Amino acid sequence: ICDWFAAGGFELLGVSEPGTRWGVGAHRFAGAPVPLPAGQRMFTFAGHDVARGSAVAGGPPGGRRVDAPGAGGLVPGGRPG
Repeated sequence: ICDWFAAGGFELLGVSEPGTRWGVGAHRFAGAPVPLPAGQRMFTFAGHDVARGSAVAGGPPGGRRVDAPGAGGLVPGGRPG
């Protein structure tokens, strides 16, 4: 994943130690900013009901859901249901 961020112009700030049951990292975008097209969202935070698989009203077909127990999910380009 760190390689994907590096290829996208991000620099690594820190990453958790290997061998743990979880992982976290922090990156900073070091490239030139690009304006977001008018009327588009970069991402939308959704509640746990969406993260656990409820329908996303008006979201993209096949929208990706993050199942994070006890936390909200992230639905790129979607809207909370």
